[in-house]
Amino acid sequence: YVVNRQELLDFFSENPDVLMHVTKDIASKLSELTEKLTATEKPKASEKIVYMLSILAKRFGDGGDADDKTQITVPLTQQDIANLLGLTRETVATELKKLKDKGYVYYDKWQFVVYTEKILELM
Repeated sequence: YVVNRQELLDFFSENPDVLMHVTKDIASKLSELTEKLTATEKPKASEKIVYMLSILAKRFGDGGDADDKTQITVPLTQQDIANLLGLTRETVATELKKLKDKGYVYYDKWQFVVYTEKILELM
């Protein structure tokens, strides 16, 4: 569907609340793309995963608790993380196990918990 440029500009001038909503949505999408690009630019798979988990915890976290744990509140699989970062699921599984063994994250099926202070040390 194609919209005439002038008609769109006229519509936005008559409906500034819609323009504000569209602008916020575009800014949000741009921020998400910038964060994803930053994650994929990291040289090591572990750095990519740490960066992405910290972003997901910030965006979809439950706010943390006294133990400095933040649960990511959206279902997330190793394959989802791999797809976001352009990695294989096997690489993600290997790196997540290392992070789990060192106490930086906890995961079980679709649930991920990030130990926020510890993960920030790696960034």
